[in-house]
Amino acid sequence: MKVPSIWLVGWGQNTVHGLFPKGSKAGLQVRDLGEVPLYDQNNNVYQGYRTHFKWDCGLSVRDWRFVVRIANINVTAGAVTTSNLINSLITAVNKVPFISAAGNSPPPGATGGTVTKPGQVNFSFYCNRTVRTAFDTQAMAKTNNFLTIETRDSKPYTAFRGVPIRICDQITNSEARVV
Repeated sequence: MKVPSIWLVGWGQNTVHGLFPKGSKAGLQVRDLGEVPLYDQNNNVYQGYRTHFKWDCGLSVRDWRFVVRIANINVTAGAVTTSNLINSLITAVNKVPFISAAGNSPPPGATGGTVTKPGQVNFSFYCNRTVRTAFDTQAMAKTNNFLTIETRDSKPYTAFRGVPIRICDQITNSEARVV
C-alpha cells in the first residue's frame, strides 16, 4: 500500500535551517541564454528561449528532535480516510521537546512567522494537497478546537494549535508504507 506522510519541522538557528556555500550567492541564480533553435519530437526546428538556473542550497538539521514524520496516512481514492488524523498531529506536537514542555501551545517565540531572535523556533506542518484538503474540510466543519482557519496578512491558512499547515508538492501519495 502506498501512503503519504506529514512532517512537523521546527525551523530555527539551532534546530533546522537552510544554508548555502560560503562565498557564493544566496538564492536562485538565473542566466538568460537567449533565443536558440529547438527541435520537436518530429525533428522540426522552431525558435525558443533557453535559460540556465542554478541554486546552491542545503539543509542543516542541527537538532533531529525538531523534525517529526507522521507516516502511513491512509489515502484511498484521493481522499484521506483516517479518523485519527488529529490524534497523529497531537502525538507529533508532543514529540518536540519545547512544545511538549509548554503544554497545549508552541514554545514562547515559536510562531509560523519569521525568526527575529536567535534561539527562536518557528514550527510548520508539511503535507501534500490531498491531506491538506482533509485538514481544510475539518477546520471548516469546526469539529475540532485545535484545527483552525487563521489569517495572516489578510490571507487565510489552516493551522493546528497555531502551527501553520503548509502544502509541499514533493510529498506524494505513493510513498512506501513504513512498517
